[in-house]
Amino acid sequence: MFSTMRALVLALALTALASPALAYCPALPDDKSSHYIENQTALTLCRQAELNALAKAKGRELQFQADLQALQKQIELQQRFQQMFAAQKQAFELPKF
Repeated sequence: MFSTMRALVLALALTALASPALAYCPALPDDKSSHYIENQTALTLCRQAELNALAKAKGRELQFQADLQALQKQIELQQRFQQMFAAQKQAFELPKF
């Protein structure tokens, strides 16, 4: 029971730490020498990298949530089996002579 609780706490901690620090994409004005496209290209690439990082972080978060739900279901199932077997054991105990 304590090992599963430890796993849940660890998974929650990893979820909290999984959100990456996003880069700031500066928007610099273009001038005639860059034909008005170089800075916008750099800005677009930076934003694409941000979107990629966000998508990966969201994927990790969803995977952690799925793992947590699976662990919770496993704990509930183990508790049900323990209760069921304890009840069966009491029901089938022979009287002591």
